[in-house]
Amino acid sequence: PTRVSLTSETAPPPLNPRLQYCMEEYVYEQVTENGGSLRQAIEGARALNYSALPDELRDQVTGSFDMASEALVHIVAAKEADAETEANAADYRPLLRVVRQIESEIRDLDAEIDELTVRIRRADAGSPRRERLEARKAELTAERDAHKAEIPGDWASARKAFSEYTKAERFARIKYRRAVDEAYEPVKIVTALLRSNDEFQAIREDFGTLLSGFREMEPDAITAQLGALDDRIAEVPYSDEIRAQMARARTLLSGGAQIAQASRAMIDVNIAFNGELRWRNQANAALGEQFLAYEEAIRDTIGLRGQPRLPEEQALYVAACSSHHRDISLSF
Repeated sequence: PTRVSLTSETAPPPLNPRLQYCMEEYVYEQVTENGGSLRQAIEGARALNYSALPDELRDQVTGSFDMASEALVHIVAAKEADAETEANAADYRPLLRVVRQIESEIRDLDAEIDELTVRIRRADAGSPRRERLEARKAELTAERDAHKAEIPGDWASARKAFSEYTKAERFARIKYRRAVDEAYEPVKIVTALLRSNDEFQAIREDFGTLLSGFREMEPDAITAQLGALDDRIAEVPYSDEIRAQMARARTLLSGGAQIAQASRAMIDVNIAFNGELRWRNQANAALGEQFLAYEEAIRDTIGLRGQPRLPEEQALYVAACSSHHRDISLSF
């Protein structure tokens, strides 16, 4: 079976930098207060038996626990890097403002100089107008050079030193975001798989009813019922094998296949259902409520980025956090 991707209805929306920062502030507070419980939940889930899952999904989910543990480390590192940046910003911020003001004035002068250069090119050689334009350009060039000389001599080294702090914070947050995404997405898929088990069994029973009476039905009626079952099972994770068998049966029936061919195709669908039902029941027995409890334990921290919308508590926190100004000019 192929890996399930999140649909547009369940995939989280793109996050703007401020929203991400505030969500991470919330997660950091939770890790500070409840890090022990989160680590205990991770290790408890790691100890469960995942042998019934398809190979790819099993590899993803068993690997997700290392990423979840790493995420707790990375969020602390990001916060420490943030604090280091703020501690050094007190001396850097006044210097930055002075330099950015000078650079703004230089840009304005450069724009005027560029305009004068065009006008000089268009003026007649040796004309009084061209001489006036050249004199004005020389004045502005001297003024621009004087502004450049006003830039403190330690600006380049100060800028380089401070950029190391902002770079460390940025990289720590990138590592955290990658870790939580890899930690939570497989968990989200397995959770959806476990919760879909009852629906899968209901679909299996409905197909069994169809199979028992399909010989007395018209091909169009059978394909219509198979289509309805396909619509339902499309929402079930890891159902590609059954859907492929259903599609083959529908193609044969719509193409006027012989009853023997149609019967074989329907039996193949039934075999696929039985195989899928077997491992799904085994996975549900081995994981069940324990795994669902793990997903719930990490949902609002490690899994916060993976939610289609923020829960009320987190939304209120992020709204309050976003209302406070954060000086992003230090990164430019």
